[in-house]
Amino acid sequence: MMKKRLRQAKHFLLRTGIATWLILLVIWALIAPLYPPSFFPGPLQTLLGGKEILLDGTLAKFSLISVERVLTGWFLGILIGAPLGILIGRIRLLRQLVEPFVDFFRFIPAIAFLTLFIMRLPRRWQAPAPRRNRSVLATGRAA
Repeated sequence: MMKKRLRQAKHFLLRTGIATWLILLVIWALIAPLYPPSFFPGPLQTLLGGKEILLDGTLAKFSLISVERVLTGWFLGILIGAPLGILIGRIRLLRQLVEPFVDFFRFIPAIAFLTLFIMRLPRRWQAPAPRRNRSVLATGRAA
């Protein structure tokens, strides 16, 4: 009876993927003491840090900032991309002029343009981080 329960528990852990996460957690706990906690904190230190930022409101504050940036970029992308797409689709001459350019970039994932936004060469193009983040998101949405 006991062997059957152990076998069922083992199959459950393997089937659900829990065993993999437990193994990774153990490896993490074994490797963490080899490095300074400021560089590679262990699972317990990470859990305590997570509890701290959850209780002091830091996690909620920065999560809301991230959500605001994502939504702003998403809406800007729709605001710019949808009218442009309609114009390109309705005006034949414009479509013929723009289509080769669009086809060239169509298969490049939007995330690949991230480097262009981070490493903008001309100083006049550089924006503060929040505005730059929104422009990255807007470009991804418009694409």
